[in-house]
Amino acid sequence: VVAGVAAATSGISARPRTGGGQGDGVEINEFWMWVDRARADAAVDGRLPSGAAVGAALADRLAELPPRRILEFDRRYRMTVGRAHQWEVCAAAVVIWRAISDDSFSGFKAGLVGPGRQAFERAVAEPDDLADSPTVQAIAAGQLDRYAINGELIQFAASRAYERHTDDPDAFWEALQDVPLPTDTAALPP
Repeated sequence: VVAGVAAATSGISARPRTGGGQGDGVEINEFWMWVDRARADAAVDGRLPSGAAVGAALADRLAELPPRRILEFDRRYRMTVGRAHQWEVCAAAVVIWRAISDDSFSGFKAGLVGPGRQAFERAVAEPDDLADSPTVQAIAAGQLDRYAINGELIQFAASRAYERHTDDPDAFWEALQDVPLPTDTAALPP
């Protein structure tokens, strides 16, 4: 089903750019290190952690960083997850969730980060391959709720971690304006 929806929209979205290089702020490998640690923290009894569990663990991990590094992490997150903003990924979200809105698509894209770098890169390169992911297979088998892939808490992990430093829910959004996006292309596939 995903293949059919993706094929119908194949001419709408270009694939992500390629590139490489050194950047500033939180580097791509460090970004994925924090995600991997959070995923390990969220795993219980060898079961696949939900996006919500990974997001909560990620906020805990990020709260250990100085505020500036939290902001830099968020900039790297946004650059990375932006690569999933494709029609094919949206089509996969519609098939898995049976509906989609702008906000829920943001949560779906964030949920693609939770399983880690390899799974994210595969989903971005070939969204139809999401059908082979353990989480989507568990959803299809009725073992997981279809929203287990929702990564809204991943999406807002940095803001929640930052708020722990400031006790001000708006401070993150105000400070984020002063942190430039990374200028490298390391978040892009080789």
